[in-house]
Amino acid sequence: MTKEVEIIDVGRNPFFVEDWRKQNYPLTKHRKEQLEKLFGQDVESIKNISRNIGRYPAFVGIRWVLPK
Repeated sequence: MTKEVEIIDVGRNPFFVEDWRKQNYPLTKHRKEQLEKLFGQDVESIKNISRNIGRYPAFVGIRWVLPK
C-alpha cells in the first residue's frame, strides 16, 4: 500500500489558503471527480471558478500526491 504524501509548498501550490492547511482533509472521491474537470485549465481560470468547485479541489489535488 502506498502512503499519501502531503505537499504544502506555497510557491508550488497557487491555490494555497492558510485555513485549508489546517483542515488536513484527504483527496476524496468527490474531490477527485471535481479535479478531473479542471485538467487542461490554467491557474487563473480555475481561480475564477467558485472556491469550493475550482480552487479547493485543485489545492487538495496538489497537496496530496502519491509518490512513485
